[in-house]
Amino acid sequence: MHSLTEFNLRTIRESDLETLTKIADDLSISEMLTDNFPFPYTESDARSFYELVHDSNNPLWFVITDATDAMIGDICVRPKKGSNYSHVGVLGYWLSKSARRHGVMCGAIERVVEIAFTTYGYLRVEADVFEHNHASMKVLEKAGFQHEGILLKGAQKNGVLRDLHLFARVSVLRP
Repeated sequence: MHSLTEFNLRTIRESDLETLTKIADDLSISEMLTDNFPFPYTESDARSFYELVHDSNNPLWFVITDATDAMIGDICVRPKKGSNYSHVGVLGYWLSKSARRHGVMCGAIERVVEIAFTTYGYLRVEADVFEHNHASMKVLEKAGFQHEGILLKGAQKNGVLRDLHLFARVSVLRP
């Protein structure tokens, strides 16, 4: 069983690729994320992901690990695209089935968002969630995010237009 004290954040390692391939090959993860996250998830997908993370030079992209340092998920805050959004980060995350419902993701979100605010100067972090991902909506609310609205037909998943729920957390340090 995982609890908030039993997870860590670190950079991805090449030694994580085998575990990544196993835990990410899960339809319950893929169906909640954009089409950029494939299913089935192969060794080649894991290698591509590893290279993407390293090439991004994003200091806010972490592997979530359990108490034994085994990978159980992924979380990142990346800059929002566009010149008017330099103060805005976009949160993305997923967690293995075995690690869910133990407070791990809520704790990881709180920790990464705090780093984004205090160390990297973000003033706002956003997350969008597919309409059917109620668990993720609850996690975001527990982590201090507010539901700001619904983007009707805001994304396409497997060729189907889906509504997105927009959540955001604003820094208390804002000017």
